[in-house]
Amino acid sequence: MTNVLVVEDHAHLRALLAEFLQLLGCTVDAASNGREALERVRRKAPDLILLDLSMPVMDGRQFTATARREQLLSDVPIVLMSASHEGPDVGSQIRANAFLPKPFTLDQLAAVVERFSRRDGQPTPR
Repeated sequence: MTNVLVVEDHAHLRALLAEFLQLLGCTVDAASNGREALERVRRKAPDLILLDLSMPVMDGRQFTATARREQLLSDVPIVLMSASHEGPDVGSQIRANAFLPKPFTLDQLAAVVERFSRRDGQPTPR
C-alpha cells in the first residue's frame, strides 16, 4: 500500500485529493503548507509526495530545499502540482519526479500515483 503525503493549502482540494487517493487504496497524510509537511516527513517518510508549489508559510520550493538539505527525501518521489506557468521549470529546479498542471483530471492523478505506487512492499521503478 502506498503512503502518500498531500501538501496543499486549499482545504477543500486537500480533502478531495485525500479521499480520491484512499479510493485508489493509498494511505494518506496531509499538510496545509511546507512546514507541516516537514514535520510529517521527519516523523515518517512517505512513499510519494504530492506537493503544491504556491502555499503560505513555506512553499513547495522552500519545503523541497529544506527537506533535501536535511536528507529527508533521498528516495521519495515528488509530484509538483501548480497552475503557474513557471511550474514545469520549478519542477526541474527542485528535481521533482513529475509535474501535474492544475487543473488536472482524476485520471491524470491516478496515472501519476500508479507510476510511483508500491507493490508488495517494493517501490515501482522510476
